[in-house]
Amino acid sequence: MLKTFATLLLMVCLVSCTTVGNKFDPAKINQLQPQVSTIEDATALLGPPMAQSALPEGDMLYQWQYAQGTLVGGSGAHVAIVFDAEGTMVKVQHISRTDM
Repeated sequence: MLKTFATLLLMVCLVSCTTVGNKFDPAKINQLQPQVSTIEDATALLGPPMAQSALPEGDMLYQWQYAQGTLVGGSGAHVAIVFDAEGTMVKVQHISRTDM
């Protein structure tokens, strides 16, 4: 009985995972176009942003980020996009992806 319980517990630990943030596909960034796409377009593709920061001259930096981990590896991504005061995309400031 104890051996069965230990085996079951080990199996649960091996397949369990933890995710922080909303998982998204960073490759979808390629569907956004500077001076055309909006915050609403980015949110529709990537989900709600994790953070927003005001920049000089009224621009805003929106950031999407997630980290996912298991006992056997993990993955994560970070995307930062600058939007002007009207909500139109200016540029991708940063993009990274990690797969372990």
